[in-house]
Amino acid sequence: MNKIQYITISTRWGKCSLLFREDIILELILPSGRLRRTGRCTGYHGKKKWLSGLRKRMVRYFNGRRTTFPFLSHLEFSGYTPFQKKVVQQLMKVPYGERISYMQLAEKAGSPKACRCVGNIMAKNKVPLIIPCHRVIRSSGDIGSFGYGRSYKQKLLELEKII
Repeated sequence: MNKIQYITISTRWGKCSLLFREDIILELILPSGRLRRTGRCTGYHGKKKWLSGLRKRMVRYFNGRRTTFPFLSHLEFSGYTPFQKKVVQQLMKVPYGERISYMQLAEKAGSPKACRCVGNIMAKNKVPLIIPCHRVIRSSGDIGSFGYGRSYKQKLLELEKII
C-alpha cells in the first residue's frame, strides 16, 4: 500500500493541508482545522498537475473569487452507499454562491424524507469545499452545523455572498 502524503497550501485565511495517496484525496484540512487522520504521512515535493490546479483554486477561493473544484475523479467512494454517492454527486452540482437545503438535497438524491441522513453524510465529509457541505442549510434558512463550527460556516457563506 502506498504511503499517505500531504501538501500545505497558504491562503489569506491561513494554511490548508491536503492528504492524499497517489491521486486520491483523503482529507482536506481548512485553515485553523485539526487533522483527524492518524498515522504517518510524508510531505510531497513533486509535481502533479491536479495538485497544482487544486492549490491555485484554494488560493482563489479564499481570496473570495468564484471557484469550482472539479476533482470528483480524485475522490474515493468505495465506502459509500449508493444513496451517499447520489447525495455527494447532487451536492457537487450546487455552484459557488448558491445554497441548498438538506431536504432539497435529499429530494434530488431520490429520497425526499432522508434529510437527516443527508445531514449525517455532510457531517462525515473529509473534503470540505471539494464536496461543498457548507452550502447545505436547513429549510428554515438557518445555516445549520459544520465540522469547523457555525461561525466558520457563516464566514464561508459570506465569502461566497450566499448570506
